[in-house]
Amino acid sequence: MGWDNAFGPVIEAKIPPECTMEQDRILHYLMAIQTLSTTPIIQVQDEKESVLVYGAPTKESTTGSGFNYRFIVLILNEDEGEKAGQFKLMLSTEGKNIIDAPRLLDRQKNFASFARALLQPATHKIVFMGFPNAGKTSTKKFFFEKIHEEQLLNTTIEPTLGFESTYYQWMDLNLVLFDTAGQELDRWYDENELVLDGSDLIVFFFSVQDWEENPLKVKKYLLKLVQLRKEKIAIGRNIVGFCHKADLIKEREAEFKKEVLDFLQSINIPGYFTSLLNNGNSDLIAGMQLLLINFSNLLIDFNKLVNPLLKRHKLDPLFIMDSNGRILASYIKENDFPDTKREELKTFISDLASKYLNSFRNPLDFLTIWFKTSNTFIICTNFSVIHNEISFLFSKASSLKTISDFFDAYKELIRSFKWQREKT
Repeated sequence: MGWDNAFGPVIEAKIPPECTMEQDRILHYLMAIQTLSTTPIIQVQDEKESVLVYGAPTKESTTGSGFNYRFIVLILNEDEGEKAGQFKLMLSTEGKNIIDAPRLLDRQKNFASFARALLQPATHKIVFMGFPNAGKTSTKKFFFEKIHEEQLLNTTIEPTLGFESTYYQWMDLNLVLFDTAGQELDRWYDENELVLDGSDLIVFFFSVQDWEENPLKVKKYLLKLVQLRKEKIAIGRNIVGFCHKADLIKEREAEFKKEVLDFLQSINIPGYFTSLLNNGNSDLIAGMQLLLINFSNLLIDFNKLVNPLLKRHKLDPLFIMDSNGRILASYIKENDFPDTKREELKTFISDLASKYLNSFRNPLDFLTIWFKTSNTFIICTNFSVIHNEISFLFSKASSLKTISDFFDAYKELIRSFKWQREKT
């Protein structure tokens, strides 16, 4: 909506179309923006509703209108309060594009697209397929159901019969995951079977033993899958290969991995050597991060918000960790810690997070330690106010002055995501 001092409010677009809003209420939101907030987004608590308002003065040269202000109003249901950080993040990245669009039709189109993403998030279909006992079900339970590795490794999991479809709400994603029986692998290639139809991602599992015992058989089924995708365009927009139980590679590890990757690269399939040990190895994290990068607007928006802040203060991101101490995304590069193996660093950071989460009643907001072996500082910052799945971001810095400047910017950013409450 827009506000013109001469004519009052003008509602340019609304979803649902039948919703209404009194002029006094709109004026109240406008005054709240002008007087209460130093950031574009505020929260107003009415008697019955929580409302997020994103507003900014208009630029006549851009909009060509007489409006003094344009703003976006989101009215939250009672059960949506816990998602406020996520909604604010979306407003932070999309709000300016909506308000600054030069034409009314462009503003309406941008707003409708934004609203649809809020109201009707897409459901993504993932299919786990591959050989029997290759880790499909245990990976599903470990990653999406957050069952600890020890419980999975010490429990006999019954083989899947046919397929099991499970719905998950993970971060901002609605997922339906089809876990298929490895004993019926040939069945899923049948043109009359619909399990693969409409899939956004197919993860093909084979174990280290599968490759060692019969690599030609593994190659045959992967080639068959690639060919099926060519014939049926509606399947497998993305295909990934997981060589599971990578901890069982004992001898000639470098040669083994090269052999597998050379084949997967020849058919344009990304390959990962995955394991559940040690809370999930780095390849399992990287493979599932591929899912987030492709489908999660939340992670994309978070990176858009935070990465410029890190770059401005010359900090390098390392990991994003969730509230369960699991790494969701890894940005570490080989030259970040040249004297430390990546797995050792991951374990160090995981232990660090666990230590401080267990030490304090409330999760830490900001923590800095000196990493002696690399002459650098590691910073842990809490971003759970935005979304509880993005609990901690680990970064590295080279000086205390850099950290001090970043801390001030971080506090301002977090403050802008904590609701400002006003009773009408």
